[in-house]
Amino acid sequence: MKPNVALCYFCDLLSLLDIKASKNVIVGLPEDLVNCSKLTKLDVEGNKLTMLSENLIASWTMLTEFNASKNLLSSIPENIGNLSHLIRFDLHQNKISSIPPSIMGCSSLVEFYMGNNSLSSLPTEIGVLSRLGNLDLHSNQHGHFVSSCMLQIWLLRWILKQRFCRRVSGGVAIPTIPQFIVVSGVELNAMMAEAKFNFSSFPNLLRLYLYNTGLQGSIPQEIVEFYISSNLITGTIPKELGNLKDLFELDLRNNTFVGLIPSALGLLTNLSLLDLSSNEINRSIVSEIGMLKNLLVLKLEHNKLTGPIPSSLGHLTSLRKLCLNSNQINSSIPLEIGNMKNLGL
Repeated sequence: MKPNVALCYFCDLLSLLDIKASKNVIVGLPEDLVNCSKLTKLDVEGNKLTMLSENLIASWTMLTEFNASKNLLSSIPENIGNLSHLIRFDLHQNKISSIPPSIMGCSSLVEFYMGNNSLSSLPTEIGVLSRLGNLDLHSNQHGHFVSSCMLQIWLLRWILKQRFCRRVSGGVAIPTIPQFIVVSGVELNAMMAEAKFNFSSFPNLLRLYLYNTGLQGSIPQEIVEFYISSNLITGTIPKELGNLKDLFELDLRNNTFVGLIPSALGLLTNLSLLDLSSNEINRSIVSEIGMLKNLLVLKLEHNKLTGPIPSSLGHLTSLRKLCLNSNQINSSIPLEIGNMKNLGL
C-alpha cells in the first residue's frame, strides 16, 4: 500500500488524535487529512515532503505537537498562526528560508526547532511568544541573522531546563517564563547596535549564559548563574554585580576588563565559582574576596594583577581550586593559605 493511501485510510476516523508516519517516503500529505480535525499529534519526520497545505493547517486547530523535521520543506504555511494550541514544533533539517510573521499566533509554543535550515532573518513577531522555552536556530545562514528581530533577548539557542517547568498532560514541559537561557555565536556581534536588549520580561530568570556574543543590557538581580565569557566587553567590572545576592556562579573570563576587582563581589556570599581569568585586571586582589566562604573555585590567572596576595584568602576554607598564575603578583604566599585544607594540587 502506498504511503499516501495508508494515511487516507485513517482519515475516516474523525476522532483520530495521533498520527505517526515518520521515516517513510511520503512526498505529500493528502488533503483528506483535513477530516482529522481532532488531531493533536502528527509525526512525519524523515520523509520527502516539499510543502504543507494551508487547508490542512486550517483544520488542525487542536494540534499540540507537530514534527516535520528532515524533509524537503521550503516554507512554512502563512496561516501557521491558526495552531494556537501548538506546544512543540519541529522543522529542523529542511530548506526553509523564512518564518512567517503569523507565527505569533502560536501562543502556546514552548519548543521550536528550526536548526539546519536556510534562515537569514527572524520575524519580530517571534518576540511575543512569551511561553517559548526552547528555540533552536543552529546551522542557518548567519550573515545578517537576527539583525531585524526584536526578540526580548537575542539568541541562537534557547534551552529550558526541565526542572524549571510545570508539566501538562502528555508529559510536555511548559514554562510560565524562561529561566535558563543560553546565547552563543560570534555572528551576533555586528548586530548588537540594533538590538533592543531588555531583561525586564524575564523576572524569573535564574541562569544566564552569554558566550561570545557582544550582548549588552541590564541584569536582573535574581540571577544565580551569570556567564559572559569570551565576549568583547571592556571597562571595569561593574560593582552592581554585588547586588546579585543569590548568585552562585560568576564567569567573566576571556574579556578585556581592566582596573580592580570590585570589593562589592565580597557580598556574593553564596558564590561557589568566580572566574575572572584572561582579562586585563591590573590592580591588587581585594581582601573582600576572603568573605566568599562558600567559594569552591577561584580563577584569576592571565591578568595583570599586582601587589600581595591578601591573607584574607585563608578564610576560603572550602576552596578546591585556586589559579593565580600568569600575573604580576610580587609577594610571597601568605601562611593563611594553609587553612585551605580542600585545595587541590
